Amino acid sequence: MNLNQIGYSNSGNYYRVILFINILAHQLIFFGAGASRPYGIPTMQEMVIEFEESLEKDTPQYRLYSKIKTIQKKYYKNKNVDIESIFSVVYGLSENISLEDMGHTQLFLMSEFFNLENFIIDEKNSANLLKKDLENFIKTKCHSSLDDQKIIKIYEKSYAPLLENLISKKINVQGREFCGNWKIYTTNYDLMFEGFAGNYFTLNDFFVKEGASQNYIFTPNASVRNYGFVKLHGSINWLRRKDGEIIKKGTIGPLIQQTEGEVMIFPIQQKDLYLFPWDIQFQDFKNELYSTSEWIVIGYAFNDEFILNVMKEVLNQPGKKLVIINPNAIQLKKQKFEEKYWKNIVSIPIKFGSKYFKSQIEDFRREQKEVEINLETRAAILEIITKKPHKFEKGENTFGSGRIKSNQENTELKFQGDSSYTKHAKLFWKIIHNSPFEEDLKLSIFTNVGEPVFCKLFYREKMLPSFTSLSKKLDPMTGRYEHEIILKAEDVFVKD
Repeated sequence: MNLNQIGYSNSGNYYRVILFINILAHQLIFFGAGASRPYGIPTMQEMVIEFEESLEKDTPQYRLYSKIKTIQKKYYKNKNVDIESIFSVVYGLSENISLEDMGHTQLFLMSEFFNLENFIIDEKNSANLLKKDLENFIKTKCHSSLDDQKIIKIYEKSYAPLLENLISKKINVQGREFCGNWKIYTTNYDLMFEGFAGNYFTLNDFFVKEGASQNYIFTPNASVRNYGFVKLHGSINWLRRKDGEIIKKGTIGPLIQQTEGEVMIFPIQQKDLYLFPWDIQFQDFKNELYSTSEWIVIGYAFNDEFILNVMKEVLNQPGKKLVIINPNAIQLKKQKFEEKYWKNIVSIPIKFGSKYFKSQIEDFRREQKEVEINLETRAAILEIITKKPHKFEKGENTFGSGRIKSNQENTELKFQGDSSYTKHAKLFWKIIHNSPFEEDLKLSIFTNVGEPVFCKLFYREKMLPSFTSLSKKLDPMTGRYEHEIILKAEDVFVKD
């Protein structure tokens, strides 16, 4: 806890001490399926394709699966059709969900088109078989097929740079500088983060070691505050014993104690939120949203309505900020959140685990990114203007001298040379902003000739798409021709 300021308020005969506490020192991180994608584990939408390919054709399971998928694609218009949405229907058919559980509106609409009782009876056997196939498929896909050396390399492009660029103070961990005081929540079943963290941290995850064995028992009052790791949907190494205890398997071989299967939600149902251990974990998640100011959400599509609604409820509170790291971050912000929340959301359209992720997350923390601009022109006078607080730095050029000047609104870089030959200028556009990741950027270029200005923009050595205005407007007062270069927000980041 960091004490930023102490203020005093004189009211009557007493003083009140007002403490302004910096709660940013504690960081909440949320991993969706996209956070495990670099390790070869498919996302929920990718699983739809792969599962369909694994099904034996011309079977009752395949026909039921195809029917569910066709209906969802028709009514969702290809959105939100992932393995969880399909599993929701399969689960409902296989688990004897009553007509009352369907809700009044759904019940009315369904009864208009189906003999509902016969429909559910007819499909139940196929649904049970399909449910078992789906469960086994998901469990299999939660294991990475990559070898250890490849996984270690991906660690250095994903989890490592993330934990090096949080808002909390850095500490030395096994000879590396990582930020401390964080807590991670995930809906993923796999063990990829545990594999990385085991090299540096002891994770706190509601499980306490059982005696001298290598197994751990779920303990509701266990501390999960620092280095917390909470798996909201369960895990492939959680098992329920015959005595009712939920254990996290720590041994390599088979368990001697009898178990009743894995503890994983396939998929989450609203009623599960009131059952052990999900009630404990989701309440902890909600409490943590209230107690932290910045949440970093990585590779998550916000398709779980409960999680989305809880985030919206807390995001309305003063001082909250949601950071979405996802190649489709800008679209997700607009599709999943109403406009009243946008001021509290930062969308960063980058891919977790890509070769550029380390530099991109560093740019985000510095609140600055640098775009290299290469210009080619025959003009004798070249003026480049950007809005403040963005600025320029000069690089190599064949113009000769160049000077930078600023006023209250703009920063201007001016070159002057000979118009008898083609000249080149390199400059560095320092994009500085509290959120330099969602705004379209514009450069205004003025020359003394009406010929085109050829321009290439680079970020981290990769050329960016940009739009150069071909219409040149002559300002009669200055005798200058104006050119515009537009860099779209979604093109600033490299998504490879």
